Amino acid sequence: MDTPVSTLTLSNQVLAAKIGKKIGDNDKQKILDALAKDTLNPDGTYYYYTDIIQQVLQNHNVMLAQLIQPENRPANTDETFIICTDLKISPPIYTLLTTEITPDNLDAEYQKVFGTIPPQTLTTAVALAEHYDLPPDFFELFLPNKDATEKQLKEHLLKVHKIVLLHKTTQLTPLTLSELIEEFNNHINKDFLANILLIKQYEQFFNLEEQQARILAGLKISQAAVNGQLS
Repeated sequence: MDTPVSTLTLSNQVLAAKIGKKIGDNDKQKILDALAKDTLNPDGTYYYYTDIIQQVLQNHNVMLAQLIQPENRPANTDETFIICTDLKISPPIYTLLTTEITPDNLDAEYQKVFGTIPPQTLTTAVALAEHYDLPPDFFELFLPNKDATEKQLKEHLLKVHKIVLLHKTTQLTPLTLSELIEEFNNHINKDFLANILLIKQYEQFFNLEEQQARILAGLKISQAAVNGQLS
């Protein structure tokens, strides 16, 4: 019997074939390097080595944090690596998430993620849904002000992009992610990601709903969350 192939694996195989054709080279390492640098991919860059680690952990139904308990870790263990591994966040995506957007790098970061797409064309839920292959209602929280300038639109879209990447790796709702980002003043760092991991651990180990896990993790619950909007 043939081994079933996941949709994600098929997607990566198709993407790898396209990249190989684009760069005119079928060398596996060169293709993997190109995939890791493909920041224009709405799903985020594909990093082969993170994928392999995830497959091993999934096959053993365990998290890296469980395997490397604090009392057994060497003094120089990178805590961020453990957190990111358990959240399925690869090094390239971590770089995208943690890059602070400033007036000096705004245009460069926007081009890195959206290429030549005019920001004015990504101001509706439908347009964003088509770009990211997600339901339009996912973006209802993230529609920009109609009077926003091009600079403000670019800043807004880069923030939305980070929320989408976090959602696709962690499966947390847009409401939880957006409120957590606000709580950390738009700074995504190790502590921010540790809070996400804590929520995921409460969900997994205690079979809790996301809202319950948020409460146990000590995160603020807005009225929107109480009302069940987008969660």
